[in-house]
Amino acid sequence: MEPLRVLHVSVIDDSLKFLLKNQLIYLRRKGYEVHAMSSPGLWRAELEAAGLRFHPVRLLRRFSPFSDVLSLVGMVRIFRRERVHIVHTHIAKAALLGQVAARIARVPLSINTIHGFVFTGFRGALQRWFFSKLERLTALFAAVTLFQSRENYEVALAERICRPDRARHIGNGIELGLFVPQAFSAEDIRRKRREVGLPEDAVVVGIVGSYTRRKGYFEFYTAARTLKDQFPHVCFLTVGASLSQGARNPIPPDLVDRYGLRQRMVNLEDRADMPELYASMDIVVLPSYWEGLPRCLMEAAAMAKPIVASDISGNREVVEDGVNGVLVPAWDAGALAEAIARLVREPALRLAMGVQSRHKAERLFDERRVFATIDAIYRDRLETLRPAPAPAEETATLPGGRR
Repeated sequence: MEPLRVLHVSVIDDSLKFLLKNQLIYLRRKGYEVHAMSSPGLWRAELEAAGLRFHPVRLLRRFSPFSDVLSLVGMVRIFRRERVHIVHTHIAKAALLGQVAARIARVPLSINTIHGFVFTGFRGALQRWFFSKLERLTALFAAVTLFQSRENYEVALAERICRPDRARHIGNGIELGLFVPQAFSAEDIRRKRREVGLPEDAVVVGIVGSYTRRKGYFEFYTAARTLKDQFPHVCFLTVGASLSQGARNPIPPDLVDRYGLRQRMVNLEDRADMPELYASMDIVVLPSYWEGLPRCLMEAAAMAKPIVASDISGNREVVEDGVNGVLVPAWDAGALAEAIARLVREPALRLAMGVQSRHKAERLFDERRVFATIDAIYRDRLETLRPAPAPAEETATLPGGRR
């Protein structure tokens, strides 16, 4: 019997590498023939080495009618050539183009995952209206829309972005076995701090996220500037993807100098040692404007860290205010600084919150549960599309969809 062919679509291969790679490998081990599509980037060789078939298609982040039509045509051609059974799209523009292309190519099953509603991060009513309409349009084409965030799922139903019978909350998860705080000794932490240029005895406040404005870096830098004189033993660490990779709305590369933090802050890019870096942090911060269910906070929770995060959907599903961290209003650098200061002053509170973080991660954030749910959705939905038994002279083609 031929394998089910599934093709995942994202705008950039960073998403395929950092958000989806484990899921795609899981599906391959379950017997699927797994394809991936995005703009070409740094990670194609690694994805192909994992047994995934990569299809480069130029996808711009911004709206560009001519380029978008070319991308759409390229997608349709690849979907037809590879005779895929399932197209699974991710993230805004790639989702809309991928869903339309799947409909044109008559792909049997199309799925979209919501990684966060971008419109929840806008203050302007017009922007919120426009991007919510785009999400609704994408949902019209998708047979099933999957939600990582429970709050996003509830918003979608309340605002009629998605029909209830075509929506499913699946949650999100990480590879818990990689993020084990007990795996790192005090000497391991001191060694890693020396390696990256942090004082061994500092209280380290860290943020992990793409170097873009929406992650709240301006608020983080403002809070750091407020705290650096008040707490001479506090240092700051940022970890994100390289700005050379074309991030949307990037922060200025000289921000650390503008805020006078060169002697107190370390900026890292494109790291492969995240468990060690989390172990080196005492407090993890994420003052972002919108999220789905942020991976960095799940990782921080698994590493038993107290968390200070903006009080927005997604973050609230990882951080329970006063239990494993502190929630502060988005865009409020003053409140962020106060919350960090409280945890700096109270090491016992940091420890207690960290314990609660680990417990929550073990209960809720195991990626294997999410992967199994997605596999079951694929198979259940394709089964509903299987035609009735054909007469002897005809043969059905599912899996494979239509003849």
